[in-house]
Amino acid sequence: MGKITGRLFHITPISSYLKAIDRGEYASDTLASEGFIHCSLRDQVLPVAETWFKGQNKLLLLEINPEKLLSEVRMDPVPGAGEYPHIYGVLNLDAITVVWEFEPDTEGHFHFPTVKWMPEGI
Repeated sequence: MGKITGRLFHITPISSYLKAIDRGEYASDTLASEGFIHCSLRDQVLPVAETWFKGQNKLLLLEINPEKLLSEVRMDPVPGAGEYPHIYGVLNLDAITVVWEFEPDTEGHFHFPTVKWMPEGI
């Protein structure tokens, strides 16, 4: 397991993030099914998006400060893909430093976002 340096990123549907705001913490479906929340380092975001989120929209990219996490985070080996960060517990919302709009382009490809997301009505 490697040491985590820099920000972590997590891709999520807008609806899941809105539920997290209501609950006061974020828990992905994989926390219940696999025991952790999948994350990426910056250079892993686009390959993950192209592999696992192709054809999806209404997505957000959460930028996370690992030093503020209350749950354990560690780099785990993924066979054939290197090491990826995983959060072993809920994601406390104050560890999220930026929420980015994360929509594919007209050809269905993702690019690192430049626009911060704001919920409607704010």
